Amino acid sequence: AESLRQRDLTIHDGGTAHMEAISTYKIAIDLILEKRRDLAENGTPTDVPLSGATESVNEELFLETTAKSTDGLLCASYCSLAKILFMASMFEQAVSYYDEALKLAPDYLDALTYRASTLIILGRYEEAAQNYLRVLELDEQRLFVDVYTGLGKILVANEESVEGGWSKVVE
Repeated sequence: AESLRQRDLTIHDGGTAHMEAISTYKIAIDLILEKRRDLAENGTPTDVPLSGATESVNEELFLETTAKSTDGLLCASYCSLAKILFMASMFEQAVSYYDEALKLAPDYLDALTYRASTLIILGRYEEAAQNYLRVLELDEQRLFVDVYTGLGKILVANEESVEGGWSKVVE
């Protein structure tokens, strides 16, 4: 599924592989959910990556897929599927998959950031602003720089949607 997504990003052919990638990601997610259920039934933690313990799934963002915990892999898969849905202009569905990732890891930076981007398109500015502001709180390394652009877009569209207004972007 990731290869199909990368192919669409590289070729920019209008998304001919979107439906296949969506289907493949859904199958992969079902398999990961099954593995997660099995681990939980056996009392095995689902949030510990193969590379060792981490404090949060956010620390797994840049690990290789094979090194992630089951929860980390599931969050990453939900977000990748949501990004494909976004590229296919299926915005409501994209939000629902970001929501699934956030159910597992409420502060998952990838889901918060790109959920906010999707919410902007849907005109749900206050929700988008809340997600972006949460990323600003959590992202100490400032890896998610799209937050500033997104907040700027929201402020231009509806300044009241961002608590603290432009000062949040300028800080």
